[in-house]
Amino acid sequence: MASPHQKNLRKGRKSLPFHVYYVTKCLFDKSYPVLANEANANILISSLDWLRKQEIIKIGGFVVMPDHYHAIIGLTEKKTLGQVMESLDKFTARRINSFLNNKGKFWQEGFFDHCNRNLVEYRGTLEYIHQNPVRKGLVEIAENWPYSTANPQYTDWIDWKWFGIIFP
Repeated sequence: MASPHQKNLRKGRKSLPFHVYYVTKCLFDKSYPVLANEANANILISSLDWLRKQEIIKIGGFVVMPDHYHAIIGLTEKKTLGQVMESLDKFTARRINSFLNNKGKFWQEGFFDHCNRNLVEYRGTLEYIHQNPVRKGLVEIAENWPYSTANPQYTDWIDWKWFGIIFP
């Protein structure tokens, strides 16, 4: 059963194509931080990549932490934010649970979202999520965290051109 706080996450939620959303999603059991290992992080990251390649979303940035992830998602006209998150949640939960030989809930119900309104806000959000592993003491500089668009292996995943059109 969802906590009252989780139900409040949906109040006033709007999902509009060609808007940019900052989302946070947490594990159901945060005492078992399973995301920040290569196999599980890659399931989540490859799922974001699949959504990107299908032109369902544009990636504005992401960071996968041990017990949650942050992503900046640009919506196209193909799916709502709720549909994107539901699809991502179901697929990644099944794959990671299977990999871990687990069953049951994987993600907390609901997610936090915030619509970025301009380029300054977007860049601030991107810097905030990229610095998350540094604030948590996991790395000394953001670029060293392997599961983030701050890391050189993923920096070209950010669709700067699309975000530049959305935020002229």
